[in-house]
Amino acid sequence: MNSLSSPHPTTSPDRTKLTNDASSTSIERDHKQIQVCKKGQPSVAVKIEMSGSHQPTYGRHLEDKDVLYSQISRASIDCLKEFYRKDVTNDEWALIVKLKPLFDVL
Repeated sequence: MNSLSSPHPTTSPDRTKLTNDASSTSIERDHKQIQVCKKGQPSVAVKIEMSGSHQPTYGRHLEDKDVLYSQISRASIDCLKEFYRKDVTNDEWALIVKLKPLFDVL
């Protein structure tokens, strides 16, 4: 993961039980809430919630080795380009390019 921000729609292509209605709702480091975690920073705890009454369960829906992705769309990429271009690193742009086929983004 290059970076994670909260709140943000989240998915895991390796876990069919974790559907597209999951969202990372908070990120904590040392029991303190943070807004963004970048690659290379110390580990964090991520709270993931799903809409409705069903919540993901560790061991059944998610495990610590699972790769989680922020869901991207053409609109979210265009928003990054327009308003946050200088905040996104080259590595993060490369990751976005890599994720486009995963989410069928043209």
